[in-house]
Amino acid sequence: MTYLRFGVRDLLWAMVVVGLVIGWWVDRRQTVNHYRARERAFESRDFVFGLGRLIESEGYNWNTDKGDLLWIRDKAGNVKYLHQLPPEPDPFAGIADPFSN
Repeated sequence: MTYLRFGVRDLLWAMVVVGLVIGWWVDRRQTVNHYRARERAFESRDFVFGLGRLIESEGYNWNTDKGDLLWIRDKAGNVKYLHQLPPEPDPFAGIADPFSN
């Protein structure tokens, strides 16, 4: 009966392979989570602006103040509803800058 013999070099190669696989898996998971968060932010903003078009069809006025607050006013100009919009997602968030030191 022969036994497999592993040297130090074989164990080091196994550690390199396992480290690369774990690093790839962590990076992939972070990338997927980043894009899922961007999709949720865009969907919620699209929903708010779609709701604004529906509000206009009912005769109310709506606008956004600096892109982060939604104001809904009745025909007399009184504020009826104020909503905090989700922040605009940064398309370059989470991407490393190859030129930074």
